Amino acid sequence: MKRRLIAVGSTIVIGLGIVTITHTAHAAEAGCDPAGDGSVKIVNPCPKDEAMKLCKGSLKINGKQQFASEFAQTFPADTCDFRVTEVLGADDAKPIFGEPFSPSKEVANCPPNTNKNLSFEVAVEQGAAKIAGDFVDDGDSFSASFVNLLGAEWGEHGTESSLTTEVRTVTTARTVNVPEGKKGTFQFIPRRAQIKGLWTVTGGTRNSAGGGPFGPENTPWEWSFETTIDAPLLLPSGNPDGEARPKLTDCTGDEFKDDDPQPFPPEPTR
Repeated sequence: MKRRLIAVGSTIVIGLGIVTITHTAHAAEAGCDPAGDGSVKIVNPCPKDEAMKLCKGSLKINGKQQFASEFAQTFPADTCDFRVTEVLGADDAKPIFGEPFSPSKEVANCPPNTNKNLSFEVAVEQGAAKIAGDFVDDGDSFSASFVNLLGAEWGEHGTESSLTTEVRTVTTARTVNVPEGKKGTFQFIPRRAQIKGLWTVTGGTRNSAGGGPFGPENTPWEWSFETTIDAPLLLPSGNPDGEARPKLTDCTGDEFKDDDPQPFPPEPTR
């Protein structure tokens, strides 16, 4: 299984600028209490959200030294690393699709108003496709950098598409042929990326309780948890990646109930 190291936070390159972590909570405040109250009580496993608070306040994030932005800032954890374990959906032979966008308005080729060669074109399809997963929408610089770095990982897999956080509107044109006795609609099914990985947070090696060499002994601890990020994709043109699919259903006989439809224009004679 492929494993790649992704740097999150600290001073990182690829156009993301500098990420500054200002979280100052001790591990005890995060609810995991590796050694914060002197009892050396370790809660295992640490809840994922609480472990992530420690991660964001680590002294090193994927080997990158963090620097205090405030005079009294402390680092509640020693290290935090994220490793990609699997990338799915990049292979065109095994694509991953999300929920379809809302279908277009239905076109009925049903009695008494039928046409032998009915077709319709849909120009705009509305919908929404958003990124999903742990810590990708926390609204801080850490999550923004995490998303960008996941995008860089996706780009390593030879695909033309790029990872994005949200797709709201699809502009496209498709012609759907509707046989007699059928009703036709059009749907857009967005293609998605799926990236799996493992977070590992460690601490307790720096005598965080204080006291120097005469203080309590260090109590090393480590928490790991898996996560899966699922995100929509964009094509190089800027349009969402996905498939436009017609959907046909049988007429029920009630399509023109309480209606007086105008007949389709007759086909031109040759």
